[in-house]
Amino acid sequence: MKSAEQADLVHIHGVWNITGWSGVACARAAGVPYVISPRGMLQPAALQRHRAMKSLAYWSVERANLRSAALLHATSPLEANELTMFGPPVVQIANGVAPGEVSAAAVARLREQARLQPGDAGRDVPRPASSDQAARPSSPRLLR
Repeated sequence: MKSAEQADLVHIHGVWNITGWSGVACARAAGVPYVISPRGMLQPAALQRHRAMKSLAYWSVERANLRSAALLHATSPLEANELTMFGPPVVQIANGVAPGEVSAAAVARLREQARLQPGDAGRDVPRPASSDQAARPSSPRLLR
């Protein structure tokens, strides 16, 4: 909380977690305004996932956190429009990533490295390694 007392503003990334709730509690206790960046977690499709748990969290904690925020930060026009229903002013600031051109060859290399076949968009687990890859030691990889 000592850090919050020295801050001009607290920036909370995401909702539905105790880390964000703790950040809001520290900001409130220190009398410091806070901004919440939901990062898509309040989009209609996201709200449908684990709906009962989110409903309980919304009415017990998240609603007050959102309504007391100085601002809600959206990264797209769609998200900005969806956030207006939660109360505080909404500011739209895109992520600091400049989109660039990606060649078909680069996409193909990435698909090969991830062992994804065309049409595998959204798959959580890469396809099984081929027999020549199975002989090599496995390297760590992130699975969602």
